[in-house]
Amino acid sequence: MTYKSIDEDVLIDHYVQLLNYTPSLQTDELLDHQLIEDALSNYKMNITHLNKYLRCPVTFYFEHIVHVPMAKNEYMGFGSAVHFALERLFKTIQ
Repeated sequence: MTYKSIDEDVLIDHYVQLLNYTPSLQTDELLDHQLIEDALSNYKMNITHLNKYLRCPVTFYFEHIVHVPMAKNEYMGFGSAVHFALERLFKTIQ
C-alpha cells in the first residue's frame, strides 16, 4: 500500500471551502407561501411543534404543513404495536 502526502496548505484550503459552503438553492424557493397561509389559518401550535419549529423551520414546514410522509423509527413502531395490542385486547374483552 502506498500513501500519498498532501500539502498542509491544500488541506487547509479544502477545509475552508467546506466551512464556507452555501447551497445554491435558497430555502425560500422551496416554500409555497399560499399553502402556509391556508394551513395556518386555523392552526393552534403545541409545544412539540414549537420545539420542532425552533430547531428547524424547514423541517417543521415539510412535516406539519406539507405533511411529507416519514418512516417510523423503532420507538414509533413499538408504540404502534402496543396501541394495536391494547385495542385488540379491549375489543376482545367487550
